[in-house]
Amino acid sequence: MSVSINQFDGSSNKEVNRIGFLLLDNFTMLAFSSAVEPMRMANQLTGKELYDWYVISEDGDYVEASDGITIQPDCSMADAPQLDTLIVVGGVNITRSFTRKQVTWLQSLARKHVGLGGVCTGAYVLAEAGLLDGLKATTWAGGEKELKEDYPAINVQFD
Repeated sequence: MSVSINQFDGSSNKEVNRIGFLLLDNFTMLAFSSAVEPMRMANQLTGKELYDWYVISEDGDYVEASDGITIQPDCSMADAPQLDTLIVVGGVNITRSFTRKQVTWLQSLARKHVGLGGVCTGAYVLAEAGLLDGLKATTWAGGEKELKEDYPAINVQFD
């Protein structure tokens, strides 16, 4: 499941959309690959570079997925290129998988009108940043109740 803030409306004249993926500790590989592969396929099928993506971690160091596989990011949050959209890739134990620095960075991106979204439990971090207040949101199946209880200002969708 995903959530999007400052949604891309398709009206951009840009040829390439720059997408960042902020990998949190214990992110789920399935959520990450399910977000990247459609962009790769779009590039391949059109023969054009419609999407360019960057894997980002807080400090640029390896991030371990919930399955134990480690990923070397392209950059740290501080070194990230200018992005059109940033997707927060969450996973297991989300309440212990993000930092205040990541939350603050998401808030700064929102002020710059960067599109924001989340996959798996990424919505939880966007909620912690106050970026979902008053909006409809969803999260992984089974996490909706916790999201609604912890962040009552969000219109949590259960279907």
